[in-house]
Amino acid sequence: MLHLYEQLYDVSKGAITPLIGRTLEDMGYDARYSLRPKATIETANSWQTQLVLHPEQLELKTPTLIDIGAGGKGLLVDRISRLLKIDTLDYSIDAGGDIFVGAATERIGLEHPQDHTRAIGVVTLEDQALCGSSSNRRTWSDNLHHIVDARDNTPVSRVIASWAVAPSAMQADMASTALFFIAPAKVASIIQNCKSIVMYDDGKLQYAVSKEIELYV
Repeated sequence: MLHLYEQLYDVSKGAITPLIGRTLEDMGYDARYSLRPKATIETANSWQTQLVLHPEQLELKTPTLIDIGAGGKGLLVDRISRLLKIDTLDYSIDAGGDIFVGAATERIGLEHPQDHTRAIGVVTLEDQALCGSSSNRRTWSDNLHHIVDARDNTPVSRVIASWAVAPSAMQADMASTALFFIAPAKVASIIQNCKSIVMYDDGKLQYAVSKEIELYV
């Protein structure tokens, strides 16, 4: 997961990083969900000055707060999936924004981020994962939300929602966050077999033409 983070960090020129933890905490997205921003919000350190990845170890050069929200839940879903596959291939896991479906085909509706009574389309999954991210699910205090550009502590505004289909839930989870910062074609070049849908603040959609994706546009 951290090696994928490193690739996304490089491609996004530092916008995506697990070092965003202290920034989010200062903005009010802390362990107690206080949702009260501090007067001063710390900016994440660069990867090069803070992190070193070894084959079996993560080295932090100074104490810091790591946030793996872009991939941690997906990684947990994948681990549960591997346990279920020991006994059956016919299963599905729904972990909130992260879904993995085993051998049985399922059609999953894509909730419209601006109208929860509507779906913008459906995705058909079979031995695949789907993850969706939106900025309107966790907002507070003058339009702050949890998807933040680590370079300047600015919540992303151009993209309002994204969905990604990928072979694993961790990949789909990280892709759905990356799509707020990186063009879909670039994300697909990093995460193979990833199909994406992006909704912008003007309501326009950019999506992969794929047998898994059916949109009502």
